[in-house]
Amino acid sequence: MLTGLALILKAKEQERDDRIFQQWVAQLPTMALAGKPVSFSDYRDRVTGANIDRRPVAEIEAELEALEKSLKKEAVS
Repeated sequence: MLTGLALILKAKEQERDDRIFQQWVAQLPTMALAGKPVSFSDYRDRVTGANIDRRPVAEIEAELEALEKSLKKEAVS
């Protein structure tokens, strides 16, 4: 039962990736003309939201503060 479900989920994922690939191929000439071609994996991540940072807001803000401090130090030096 679980094997069958896993196979169905894998097939659905493959169908989704195939549709996204077709979209990417259709947009590739436009991206090339604009001088900004995007790799398929980057395009798929954007379309599916896989590249969204899901960390807590406080953690992201702390990282940004640390980055700003290091940039200010470099600017002063």
